[in-house]
Amino acid sequence: MGWGNGKGKAQEKAEKQEVKQQRKDTDTVQKIKQGQPISGREAARFARRGSGQSR
Repeated sequence: MGWGNGKGKAQEKAEKQEVKQQRKDTDTVQKIKQGQPISGREAARFARRGSGQSR
């Protein structure tokens, strides 16, 4: 695993962040599918992104 190089840490952090974001998106998609209300911010983000998964 890339511990030796300086960029490795930042890269790893970014990827962890990305995964966390995707997990949140998936949760939101599940909520939408189940007809649960989602917060305005979540709704706005999905509308802005026009994400294909929201259907």
